[in-house]
Amino acid sequence: MTMRTRPVVLAGLVALVGLAVSGGCGPRPGDGPGDQTAAEAQAAVLPVESSASIALIEVPAAPGAMAPELTLIRTGEGRRAALTWLEPVAEDPATTEGRSAPAERPSSDAPSWRLRFARLEDPAIGRWSDPVTIAPTDGARFFANWADRPAAVQGSATPGAEAPLYAHWLAMNGESVYTYEVRVARSADGGRTWRQLGRLHGDATPAEHGFVSYVPDAERPGGVRAFWLDGGPTVDGAPMTLRTVRLAEEVDRASEELLDDSVCDCCSTTGVITPAGTLVVYRDRTGDEIRDPWMVRGGAGAWSAPEPLHRDGWTIPACPVNGPVAGVAGDTVWVAWFTAEGGRPRVLAAVSGDGGLTFAPPVTIDADGPLGRLDLVVDGSAALVSWLDTADDEAVIRLRRMAADGRLGPPVDVARAAGGRSSGVPRLLAVSPDEAGEAGDRLLVAWVDPGDDERPRSLRLASLNAAEVPAPSDASADLVEPAEGEAG
Repeated sequence: MTMRTRPVVLAGLVALVGLAVSGGCGPRPGDGPGDQTAAEAQAAVLPVESSASIALIEVPAAPGAMAPELTLIRTGEGRRAALTWLEPVAEDPATTEGRSAPAERPSSDAPSWRLRFARLEDPAIGRWSDPVTIAPTDGARFFANWADRPAAVQGSATPGAEAPLYAHWLAMNGESVYTYEVRVARSADGGRTWRQLGRLHGDATPAEHGFVSYVPDAERPGGVRAFWLDGGPTVDGAPMTLRTVRLAEEVDRASEELLDDSVCDCCSTTGVITPAGTLVVYRDRTGDEIRDPWMVRGGAGAWSAPEPLHRDGWTIPACPVNGPVAGVAGDTVWVAWFTAEGGRPRVLAAVSGDGGLTFAPPVTIDADGPLGRLDLVVDGSAALVSWLDTADDEAVIRLRRMAADGRLGPPVDVARAAGGRSSGVPRLLAVSPDEAGEAGDRLLVAWVDPGDDERPRSLRLASLNAAEVPAPSDASADLVEPAEGEAG
């Protein structure tokens, strides 16, 4: 792959007009402890009016927690949701466990952090497994960030056993703010205990490494393939890169590959498995600072050259901290992303009917002042897209259903949220009632409530029936607004 030389813009240093609420990818100090009843929380954070019946589920996270991530786990008893989060802990002066990055410690009372994990055993009554600590275990300085979240994921199916889990988090490997690496761990007992696997990437340069996503590794039972942004080349003035590696019992160093040699500095990546192979979507970066959604495909031991999914033509000399999301059902692939080309913030989505080989022109999910920060899950034969929107001078988490033909149902409000980085990136998960994954899923939405003078920062988890996110009507085909730009 030929290297494309282009100027480097450090993430988070340049604010985009109209997107200042998104901020850069820098960290935010933790808030202090406090208490609040479930009824008070429900009244404080859910919308006054919503077309769906939404309830809060209490989460086993301490006040001041941040960076929630949801994942689905296949167990012998069915499918279970699991949650990872960063939690502040009191630092013992005699140990360095959980020590934060320097930029997160503006005063001596700033919190240290740990990565926690719990399974939601019964969402109807909010019963969780006992939370466990995944990391840190080795005294590494933790990097806690509102956008670059730790996560856990399950590997591919393992005959006769529950597939293992993998988790990652960020640890400082230098003295500058954005010098950190990705650490990984593996659990063979459903998340009860974790074994450290070390660094995800081969590069040990003090530079930014993160924004990890995964797909199950169909060729290795119990394994996963990880994708991440690797900033090793940036220390020599080269752009951020996109790389991949396989994990099983250990990190397979020999399998690490470069997928794109110039990508946006701090936008999330997404990988899905389609009948045509693995599809990875991300935000690219051209030599003239155009940062549109691009993709690479993998299969039969080889990767395609990077190519644009859609040419929005968004020129921005900084990272917008807003990556694309994707989901798949059979041959149908949905991809949604945020753009502000021409100074017009919009959420767009495109559908492929051939496993991601080609995409129809995108349609507009929202063009009325969205902030982005998307997620996407598949519910039966449709996709559900979540994003952070603005309404009545505040931010709102919204959902919208998109059919395989691109038609859209009306949006549904889930909860109030803060527009700044303090609310993080809301996360979405659909939990099927059976292995068939039919429509009728229960939806879970996780986010950060930054609190106020009377309420501490805390994690929120809302539950609603997926059927209450309306399907498109026959007339909605006339309402679909094709997005501007050039198809990839």
